[in-house]
Amino acid sequence: MKITIISLFIVLLLATTIDAKSITEDLSPGESVILKNQNISLLKLDKKEDKVIMCINGQKTIVTEDKIKTVNNVIINVKSVKDSYAEIKLESSCDNCIPSNNNACLNECTSNSNCNDNNENTKDICAGIPLRCYHEEIEKPKVEVKNPEPTEIDITVNVPQAPKTFFEKLKDLFFDFFFE
Repeated sequence: MKITIISLFIVLLLATTIDAKSITEDLSPGESVILKNQNISLLKLDKKEDKVIMCINGQKTIVTEDKIKTVNNVIINVKSVKDSYAEIKLESSCDNCIPSNNNACLNECTSNSNCNDNNENTKDICAGIPLRCYHEEIEKPKVEVKNPEPTEIDITVNVPQAPKTFFEKLKDLFFDFFFE
């Protein structure tokens, strides 16, 4: 009886390990690998924090070095994080998975309103694959300023006379006395 149970356990163990596929890859940011119909992409790495940001079939996740994490039926084990790549062990047992293009993790925006740069002189657009924000300069129509023709204006200036000095008064008195 013991031998039958042990034999059954070994058969079950072999069946599960045969179905699962495991690889170890050195991935740089932007690189992807397909494992059992799962698209696995390394988005960013942080050597200082010893962690990576990955996308597993459209689901973004952060995995720290030497911590095992399962996302979308993929077991992720980050072995080491270097300056420009990470050594990652991946294991998947998903037979009916449909690979994703991982654009959901790469998209910067989902609509034009996500791209608002608060500049009224730009048109904010969310477009492309993956979706990115673009800001197009808006050409405002030139406003022609017409200067009116100059017109003639009559200006009259009344300047008050300054009071006469003593000598001016004396001169007036002299002329009035002798010439009138």
